[in-house]
Amino acid sequence: MPSINAGNDTNLCPGNSAVLLATGGINYQWENGLSQQQIYQPLSNQWLTVVGTDSLNCIASDSLYLGIFTIDSVQAMANESFCFGDSVALQAYAFAGVWWENGLQSGQWVSPNIGNTVYVVHGSDQNGCTSTDTLTLTVFSLPMVDAGNDTVVCSGNSTFLNATGAASYQWSNQSANGSQLTIFNNVDLVVIGTDIHGCQQNDSRCIS
Repeated sequence: MPSINAGNDTNLCPGNSAVLLATGGINYQWENGLSQQQIYQPLSNQWLTVVGTDSLNCIASDSLYLGIFTIDSVQAMANESFCFGDSVALQAYAFAGVWWENGLQSGQWVSPNIGNTVYVVHGSDQNGCTSTDTLTLTVFSLPMVDAGNDTVVCSGNSTFLNATGAASYQWSNQSANGSQLTIFNNVDLVVIGTDIHGCQQNDSRCIS
């Protein structure tokens, strides 16, 4: 009988292929309609049997095991949201190392533009299989805070402190927004406005 060898049992990374290359005969018939020297990509763990014939028309068979590794997938940091002008350090984790697209590096600080920015990271595991993950950074715009126009009033008269453009306000003289302020001397005030995302911007007002 011919000594048919279907090849060494092999484990593959998902999406990878193996070449069906039996030896020991002159003609081969693989199961499932497969053929000799075919590049075959298994979708799950499976055994494949090949029947080989030698020059004397003697027949023997052998089986090949193709297994698929379970990937230890790369893990990017959790998605984050922050205000424009802030920054965050890119982090991801994998068994054998990670690499970010567009030349970025783990630990690198990034300050994306307003809106959603997607970062793609790849990593390899203990079997050399690679995987991909994404990180989405959402950046909120700063509020358009307006402290009001600079004002000239007579000494002893009053004016209202009424900033706009945010959800809450903190005046430098500790007055509440919308309150009335009596003026006896020149006053330079700053107001910090905070929006619903916690983003802050300031503006100033001169009252003389």
